[in-house]
Amino acid sequence: MTFPPVGAHSPTGPGSMDQVLRSLLNHATQGFNLPDYWEAKGMGYDAWLEWQLDYEAIDDSAVDSALAYYPTLTMNNPTLYTTYVNDAATVVYELQDANLRRSIYSRKQLYERMVEFWTDHFSISQLDDYCLWFKTRDEARVIRKHALGSFPEMLRNSPKSAAMLWYLDNWNNQAGAVQENYARELLELHTLGVDGPYTQQDVVEVARCFTGWTFTGLYDSQPIGLFSFKGNYHDYGQKTVLGNVINGSGVSEGEQVIDILATHPKTAEFISTKMARWLLGYEPPQDLIDRLVQIYLSTQGSIKPMVREILSMEVLGKVKPEVRTKFKRPYHVITSIMRAARVPSSNLLALTIELQRLGHGREVGPQPAPALAVPFPPVWRLCGWRDHRQHRRHHRTGGPNGHGSAGQQLRPADRLGADRWGLGSCPRGGGPGLQGRPSQQAQRRSSGVLRAPRFQPQLPALLLRRNPE
Repeated sequence: MTFPPVGAHSPTGPGSMDQVLRSLLNHATQGFNLPDYWEAKGMGYDAWLEWQLDYEAIDDSAVDSALAYYPTLTMNNPTLYTTYVNDAATVVYELQDANLRRSIYSRKQLYERMVEFWTDHFSISQLDDYCLWFKTRDEARVIRKHALGSFPEMLRNSPKSAAMLWYLDNWNNQAGAVQENYARELLELHTLGVDGPYTQQDVVEVARCFTGWTFTGLYDSQPIGLFSFKGNYHDYGQKTVLGNVINGSGVSEGEQVIDILATHPKTAEFISTKMARWLLGYEPPQDLIDRLVQIYLSTQGSIKPMVREILSMEVLGKVKPEVRTKFKRPYHVITSIMRAARVPSSNLLALTIELQRLGHGREVGPQPAPALAVPFPPVWRLCGWRDHRQHRRHHRTGGPNGHGSAGQQLRPADRLGADRWGLGSCPRGGGPGLQGRPSQQAQRRSSGVLRAPRFQPQLPALLLRRNPE
């Protein structure tokens, strides 16, 4: 797989480029390169942006042909599990390699940026037991299907994903032993935000609405990994969520909760702010946030017009350079280097492993929240430096208060039996068919400012920042 030639009229330096167009490509792609610049220059700013937004019409046959060799990407959960129950490492590698390949070589660059954004937003570690197999389907049917579509539709599909049901423990949410993990994440991280207008009682009531939401293969002999509602595990009592009375009716109660949250003005504000920080800068202008909120509410959560507004010439051309300057994650530094140097590659395994050593693969664990506003730009480690500001994901524990059923045991972490893949540790056991020594620590979340590698100043600013001036 290769890049197209640059062309005969390449600029001699950044000073000869259209700076606003250059800024657009810095923010809308996984790394600036000259072929993209000249293509956008020929089309014009607005036409190129619309072309990227209409991603389904873009010819990406070269990438599609390469991904055809990865059968796991198109399998459903039962097939993935039964086929690769003893070879989960292949499932993990193929998803990681596919995402890296798309980031570097796909012509649908803006789409890939938004896929990564929503993957972070609905964060699931692929190394969490059954997520080894289920995460692939979650990305295909929840994230990729709606990445530039409808946020409410993505939100409605997420709690029915076996990967999400397992990762946030709702598979074990039962009347009389309410599991609050998914309900809390739904309110805090997926919709209203940590400062949203809800109480602990709202968390409990939302959790009650989702009792009985699980997946097949755990309590029955059906093929594993398909959404299932177990009515005998559901709490049919009346609930009140954010002042809305929800009568006991079964699976529709959870769907009502999703509709309440998807249309809430605070959700519109939270999603608008987070998206602007992802695509524009750490501190986006408040008037932009206000416009995005109105777009969200007037279009019932349509993503495409929000992205169009953030990346419009009126916004990128007027905001100050310091507002639209962002430091890149290690993943983006790697993709930027590959794209800037136009490196052809048919095997990205070594690069995938190196990203794990950097602590920043795409699917192996939660990434730093892109919505986080930091007082100064983070400096990422680039060659094995360890993060000294990490915290653990809270685990399931036995007993009351919505943290699992009494007596539930945690399983030891597992190394996947595949250290050759460089995939790190699994937070709650590897699942059946996996061998390997237990890890000494749970899966970590990276949280911000990291030690600077000595060679970092030698890297061009274009590779380290999204909008170097």
